[in-house]
Amino acid sequence: MAHSHCEHHGSAAEAGTARGSDVILPAEIAGIRVPDTELAKAVTGLVGAVSPVPLFNHVTRSFIFGSIFGASKGLAFDPELLFVAAMMHDLGLTDPYIADARFEIDGADAAARILRERGYPEAKIDLVWEAIALHASMEIPMRRAPEVAIVHVGVFMDAGFNADKIPAPVIHEVFEALPRLNSSAHMIEAIGAVLRRKPHTAYLAFEKDIASRTVPGFDPPNFCDRKAPPPFDT
Repeated sequence: MAHSHCEHHGSAAEAGTARGSDVILPAEIAGIRVPDTELAKAVTGLVGAVSPVPLFNHVTRSFIFGSIFGASKGLAFDPELLFVAAMMHDLGLTDPYIADARFEIDGADAAARILRERGYPEAKIDLVWEAIALHASMEIPMRRAPEVAIVHVGVFMDAGFNADKIPAPVIHEVFEALPRLNSSAHMIEAIGAVLRRKPHTAYLAFEKDIASRTVPGFDPPNFCDRKAPPPFDT
């Protein structure tokens, strides 16, 4: 019998051990310079210390894909701000930062605390918070600041959305540097593990719920059944 990608197959922790706080990223990936400021290095170490390798690779790829998108659109953005927002966008899926809100909000709140403790400017903290809080929301980020939009696009590009906008050799170069490691299944399991702990936060589909009761013949696909195009299907 075929299994849905959303069936439970163990805890998030079982999906891999943390990358490690001593992680050092390459200076450049697929033509994108990786910020090497003290803050960027500190955030890389913090995220590496709490994130399983597939999750760490995902957040880093989100920065790379988002940067490629931003550059292709001629958007003016702060590379360091974009980097710390992209790198910390899934902190709400890691044990030290799981609280009582949606995982995106937990992550945004955690990132704001971390940056505030380091004296990061409040205006920039607000942008990081917004980018993380809205990264999984549709449409809204594209009407906000460039960094907010770019984080959202980068995250979804790593799931195969609009990936045809990036040349295949570039995608393969990114995956060579940051392997997927069954990223799709790991992400679904990581989010599922959080929702099992606090199911009251699984309310993002209220419009779908209303449509299923009020729109005749409404039968939308389940996100878990979505087949990403190669090479994003692992």
